[in-house]
Amino acid sequence: MNKKKQAVIITGGRGPGKKCACQAVKKANTIIAADSGFDLCLEYGITPDWIVGDMDSLKNKKMLSRFPTERILTFSTEKDETDTEIALKVLYEQGYDDITVVGGDGGRIDHFMGILYLFYREIRPKVWLCESEMVISIESRVRVSGETGCIVSFFPGSDELCTMISSGLKWELDGLSWNIGDCGISNEILDSTFTVTPLTGRLLMVASLREGLHIER
Repeated sequence: MNKKKQAVIITGGRGPGKKCACQAVKKANTIIAADSGFDLCLEYGITPDWIVGDMDSLKNKKMLSRFPTERILTFSTEKDETDTEIALKVLYEQGYDDITVVGGDGGRIDHFMGILYLFYREIRPKVWLCESEMVISIESRVRVSGETGCIVSFFPGSDELCTMISSGLKWELDGLSWNIGDCGISNEILDSTFTVTPLTGRLLMVASLREGLHIER
């Protein structure tokens, strides 16, 4: 199956600033609003291609009438999947595997963890933009640019033993072996760039959006 480039899910809860969100959707081929993510789209001035979910959390339900009905996928509130999960599956079925989630911060911790745990699945996002931080799935070598002293943290991103190498960090990751529950908190960039390469498994990198890091994947 030919994979398309990028897609964005805008979900409920607090998201990053409008500038950051608009940059995320700028190169996206498809944008999906997951339930009250539609409210966030209205706040950002972003028009989604699809709206999915049970619509139980929408504040602006009347605004749905302005949206093509064939682009609204409504599900029962009594379902096994979250609205974000549904959006992720819809995109994957359409051939997308480079998916960014925008929003989902500042609410119930079980909802927050529900999005975080999506990163451990076969069908998963690659990036999550929260209110002030981002989560990046590192599945192959990445090069990250930023100012010296910027703080970054790393976690295992799969249930497989995670081994890795790095360069340009204050505490290099070479030779480490991580299982679920291990982590490397508050590492620092020594110079303007660093690289991280997982040898086995995957990594999750967490960094502040305010640091203005640029990730080459």
